[in-house]
Amino acid sequence: MASPRSDLARDFVAYLSAHGLEVTIARQTEDEVVLAIRKEKERIALENLEGYIADAVSNGASTAEARNQVFGQYLGMLKQIGHPPLTLAHDGARIMPRLVRVGSLPADKMLHAGNLGETGLEVTYVVDSETSVRYLNAADKKNLGLDDAGLRALALKNLERTMDRGAIRKLISGSGMRVVKMLDSYDAARLLLVQAALRKGESVAAVVTDRDTLVVLPAPANGDWSTIRTVAKIPPGDPAHPLLDRPLLVTPDKIEAK
Repeated sequence: MASPRSDLARDFVAYLSAHGLEVTIARQTEDEVVLAIRKEKERIALENLEGYIADAVSNGASTAEARNQVFGQYLGMLKQIGHPPLTLAHDGARIMPRLVRVGSLPADKMLHAGNLGETGLEVTYVVDSETSVRYLNAADKKNLGLDDAGLRALALKNLERTMDRGAIRKLISGSGMRVVKMLDSYDAARLLLVQAALRKGESVAAVVTDRDTLVVLPAPANGDWSTIRTVAKIPPGDPAHPLLDRPLLVTPDKIEAK
């Protein structure tokens, strides 16, 4: 009888293959699976896969949703194996920011661009393509020739092409609840555009239940966040990619969970 880890490795490889990655198992033990991808070998610790899936389940995802979430994140990283190095001229326009939960991705497989305060979220970057993305790592950053500030500026400039400053200012100045759901996997990341467009003394409340949801509301002047906390507790529209079930106070200088 196959062990749970053997089943996990089999399902993981089947997911990768079904989503367009040419991959075979070069070696497998009870603790790890070594994947052959474009003549390269990549070692995957099964304990890490189990841990990330368990974390997703503890945050409300079903086991199937958690597996798809974790497998999809690994897919985005494994796609970079064997590809030509990124260049600013060829790939710069495809660099986009993404919000993820702190600790939701292997630390050595992605570029950590900083936590959003104490919210439990962090910023990372991806290379966008028509059907999928892959996460940037330290080698990609070096190949692009950008420092931290330059990479962030580039990613936000690219994201702003999808929703310009005027549209963001309408979100900020509007009354009531405004929902952004362009469903391109960057809705939550547009929170960074909201913060960049705020003027001195301005603030808004925001909710990012999952990567495909951004809700912007007036920050409560009386300090009562109870209604907005209820909005943040609504089940995520994209349960495979959950983010945060608490509202955020956004100012030009910080983003704070409430």
